[in-house]
Amino acid sequence: MPAAAEVQFLDLNRDGAPEVLVVFGNTCTSGMAGTSVVLFIKTQGQYRMNLGFPAAEVTPLDTRNRGYADLLIGGPGFCFPVWRWNGSDYVYFRSDPQEPGGCDNRSLPPRLSRTFQTRK
Repeated sequence: MPAAAEVQFLDLNRDGAPEVLVVFGNTCTSGMAGTSVVLFIKTQGQYRMNLGFPAAEVTPLDTRNRGYADLLIGGPGFCFPVWRWNGSDYVYFRSDPQEPGGCDNRSLPPRLSRTFQTRK
């Protein structure tokens, strides 16, 4: 089964240095999402990996935290997670319904960052 990769350069923190988003894979490597996403963020002169899971797309939002744009992570279904920068990594922040009722009956994912669990 063929796989593809797409690279996007984004300036998520408006510092002039691009972050690198790689969307890659296929249904064998990434399940129902069809692709996976990895985000490389340059800190102290070196790129560090963030995200790293199945997702169809990453959309920077207008909302920000600590200078970085929040990220809407697209995939199958009608309830998309928003990930937020906590100062060192992107972590799960909330879920956004993509249509009315899209996030009904959803519990918090087990990997929910303890940092944001207490900051609702």
